[in-house]
Amino acid sequence: SALPRATATIVEFGCGTGRNLLFLKKTFPSIRCIGLELSPVSVELARAVAVRFGLDVEFRACDVTAGVDLDPRSAELVFSCHALEQMPRVFPAVLRRMCDVSSDTVTLLEPVPELWPWDVRGATSRLRVHALDRLHGIMPVLKRLVSTGDWEMTAAERMHTASNPLNETCRIALRRRATGSSSGLLED
Repeated sequence: SALPRATATIVEFGCGTGRNLLFLKKTFPSIRCIGLELSPVSVELARAVAVRFGLDVEFRACDVTAGVDLDPRSAELVFSCHALEQMPRVFPAVLRRMCDVSSDTVTLLEPVPELWPWDVRGATSRLRVHALDRLHGIMPVLKRLVSTGDWEMTAAERMHTASNPLNETCRIALRRRATGSSSGLLED
């Protein structure tokens, strides 16, 4: 995949304590990084770590399910990493906000049951998702988004890695089409 432009802005929805953005800022010092996180405690911790390591990363306490204070198309890359799975009923609205903020790419690093195999592990993982009320039904939402013509899905794949063997991470990448005008007609 391509490296970010030197002046790129990257936004993470559900950044937790900021480790992903801190890593990106350390690797690509000239990019602008913004992390949005519900927990004020996590935001304060992320800010403290950024100061400790001299990394200029902006962390904001923000309920992304209620809205975000970012300009439309203000970030080249908007991503989530195991954050949407915590929002099983409101993720379509959050995904719409992610698309609104992105001028180019939205990447989801999430457990996506629809992409898991139908073997013992995959079936057990699906039962776990159901029992815990986690993210499911994202693929139909993404297909509706792509059908608007504003976005194309450039990847939807298992990453074959997981911190929990029953919660495998998948990567879904969306790219805004050159003629795309909005984030589409996603329903809440």
